Amino acid sequence: MRARMVKFLKLLTPPLIHKGVLRIRFRFSHSPMNLKKLKQLEDQLPLNLVKDMQNYLLSEDYDSTSRYWKHLMHVHLEMISQVGIENYGSSVATNYFTWKYADELMLHKLLENNQSNLPIYKVQKGMNFHESVQHNMILELLHEYVISQPKLRAILETGTHSSFLDGNSPYLEFNDKPVTQDLLNTLIEFDSFSSTLAKLENPRVLEIGAGSGRTMDLIMGLFPNARYVVVDIPPASYLARMRIKKAYPRAGVSQCNSQNELETMLSSDDYNVLFIPPSLVEYLPNSYFDTMLAIDCLHEMNFPTRKKYADLASRVSKYLYVKIWENAYIPVDRERVDGSDLASYGFSPGWKVLSMGNAVFPATMYEYLFQTNGPDQDVDLGLEQTAKR
Repeated sequence: MRARMVKFLKLLTPPLIHKGVLRIRFRFSHSPMNLKKLKQLEDQLPLNLVKDMQNYLLSEDYDSTSRYWKHLMHVHLEMISQVGIENYGSSVATNYFTWKYADELMLHKLLENNQSNLPIYKVQKGMNFHESVQHNMILELLHEYVISQPKLRAILETGTHSSFLDGNSPYLEFNDKPVTQDLLNTLIEFDSFSSTLAKLENPRVLEIGAGSGRTMDLIMGLFPNARYVVVDIPPASYLARMRIKKAYPRAGVSQCNSQNELETMLSSDDYNVLFIPPSLVEYLPNSYFDTMLAIDCLHEMNFPTRKKYADLASRVSKYLYVKIWENAYIPVDRERVDGSDLASYGFSPGWKVLSMGNAVFPATMYEYLFQTNGPDQDVDLGLEQTAKR
C-alpha cells in the first residue's frame, strides 16, 4: 500500500520539485565527516588515527575536500571501527583500487593478451566473458559434487553422454571428456528420485514439461527398455523429440495427437517414448506409471493447471518428484507461489512425503519426493528421514 501511495504522489509531483526532493534526500543520506561523528567512533579507532582525523577536520584541507570524499571518510572510518584496523586490507583498502567487478570494456586489453588455458576462462558460444566465467565456475562446482558421490560418478564415467552436447551446448572438458551443466544437474536430480525406479527393468515414467529432454535422455540411457511419456508443448516438445530420436535412433519415439492414437499406442506397448499434448492427460490409464516427474515447471503454471497435474499424479503414478523455486512469481498471470506451501500447488495432504529439502543447485529451489499412490507392494526406498538435505 505504501509503495502504491509513493508512486501515486510521484505522478502528482511536478518534475522540478521531485528532483529537488531527491537531491535533498541524497545530501542527508551522504552527510560529510565531522568532529561530532568522529567523537562517536573514536573508542573503536586507533588513537593515532583519531588524532590524524582531528587535525585534518580542523585544517583548511578539510574545506577544500569534495563533499563526496567527506562522506567516504565517514564510511571508511565506520568500516575500521566495525572490523578492526588489523583487517584494513580486506575492508577499506578494497575500496581504493581492488576490483570486484569489471565489465567487458574494462577487461578488453587483458582479454586480448590472455593466453591462459584455464577452463574457467573459456568463452562459451552465445555468452560474453562474464557469463562464461559464471557458467564455468558453476559447472566446475557441480562436477566436484558429482564425482564426490560414488553412484553418480560411476554413471558419469561409464557413459558417453554425447547427446548432452547436442545443439552446441556449452561445456568444459574433464579428463578429455566434454561435460555440460545439463548433464551434471540431471545426474544430481536423478539421485533424488532414482530410488523409485530401483529394481525395475522397464520403468514407466511420466514427465511434465521436459524442456530440452535432458532427464529423459539420461533415463533412456540407463533404462533402454523404459516406457517414457512426455507431456509438453512446442517448441520444447519438438526440441526434446528431435534430441531423443538423434540420441537413440533405434528407440520407438512417437507423437500422439488424439485420444485414439494414445490409447492404441499404450495398449500395444509398442513404444519407448511418447509425446502428448496436455489435453490428452485425462486419457492416461489409472496407476500406469511408476514415477511422475515435474522438474522446474510447475511454478510457471497457474493454479488450475498445477492442480490438474497434482490430481493426475494421484491418479496415474505411484510417486511424484518435483523441483520448484522457494518463491516464484508468474509475471503475466501476476501470481506468487510459495514453494513451502504445498496447498498452493494443489498437492494432496494425503500424500506421503518421502524426502524434501533445498536442492543441491540452485539451493533456492525445493525438491519433494511424494508417494502419491500406494505401491503394489512395500518398497524400501532407503529414505529414513524426511529432510533430505
